[in-house]
Amino acid sequence: MHRPLHYTVHRAPLLALAIGLFAGPALAGPDSRQEQRQEKAELHEAKKELRDDRQDLSQLHQLVEDWHRARARRDRGAERRADEGLDRWMKKELAEARTEVREAQQEVQESKNEVHKEQRDAHRAQHRGQRRKAAQERADVRDDKADLADDKRDLTEQRQDLNRLHNIARDLESIQHHFRGRGATSAQYARKSALLRQLQTLARDEVQDSKSEIQEDQRELREGQHR
Repeated sequence: MHRPLHYTVHRAPLLALAIGLFAGPALAGPDSRQEQRQEKAELHEAKKELRDDRQDLSQLHQLVEDWHRARARRDRGAERRADEGLDRWMKKELAEARTEVREAQQEVQESKNEVHKEQRDAHRAQHRGQRRKAAQERADVRDDKADLADDKRDLTEQRQDLNRLHNIARDLESIQHHFRGRGATSAQYARKSALLRQLQTLARDEVQDSKSEIQEDQRELREGQHR
């Protein structure tokens, strides 16, 4: 279709303005801001999780030490109260761990969907001969695949944490009837003490994982600000 000369002349400044606006940093503006908002939200959530994990660890330490002190004093009442607190703590942690696994599964699926979307966009741009756009889309695919790999690793870790917690809970429950009936042997007390120490180690690892997640989110935010 041929344009009249006067249309081309008047259109040229507008085209130049558009090129000037979209060829520069503003091209990545909206997407970049959206990504940074997402990264800040993830960092905020990670900090909240760290506070929760620290609180859980502190509570567990108190319960475990209460149990050991009651054992040393042969105070059955205090021992029973510590057991009740430990049971509530364990049930809450198991419920939270299952929720985290479900959320991690959802994030993996969302990342898979994003990869597929970016791949379709890249193929479409390539088919239309939009080389520059196709190159950008392929770069986005690479970034999304890296995010997917991270999400899959997080899911594996969440499942492992849930399994470890579940195994400790199962082993504790398997011997707890001896303590309820006040017929526990010294060996069973030693076994229970060791399991409670394992539980503390698991809770400490959870705090450390949350710290690492914050460091990773902070790094990604800094990199995003300098892109």
